[in-house]
Amino acid sequence: MSATHEDHPPAYPSLAAIIALRHVIFQVLWSCGVALRHLEDVYQDCLVAAWQAIEAGRFRPDPALDPHASLRHWVAGIAWRQALKHRDRAANRHEVPATDPWAAAQEPCADTTGMLDAREALRALARLPKRYRDVLTAFARGELIRDFAREHEIGEGKAWSRLRRARAEFLKLLAGRGWRRR
Repeated sequence: MSATHEDHPPAYPSLAAIIALRHVIFQVLWSCGVALRHLEDVYQDCLVAAWQAIEAGRFRPDPALDPHASLRHWVAGIAWRQALKHRDRAANRHEVPATDPWAAAQEPCADTTGMLDAREALRALARLPKRYRDVLTAFARGELIRDFAREHEIGEGKAWSRLRRARAEFLKLLAGRGWRRR
């Protein structure tokens, strides 16, 4: 006697069928040591992981077994893996309790324009020849020109001249007229 389609449940159980196994998921999470305050969060992770696995076709029950038992064991396995992931995350998490957690939300958002300008300046600096980059970065760090000249074994006048040329070329790059030679 051949099995018909009606004899077997659909290959893709519904989300409601997974939610109906809430007690199984909580039991596995609790037995794996998930703290009570984290149970709901990890439960939601289990639901998402189970649904993603179902959509990806990774739920393939054995037709010879009871379909409800297969689903229950499969969901318990997902809960077990999510509990292990949570334990690893919790072990590496360092939380600092804040006296007023909403105070940070009241601060204005960071202005990203300055960050974009800085990135553009760094790209322009990277396009400069090494001799110009060296003098600009040394001067920006507060190094004296005479120390830079001594370190690079050039005259102090040549170091000042290189700094002027480096600034001019850097401004050209920032203005969009790029450095041609390398």
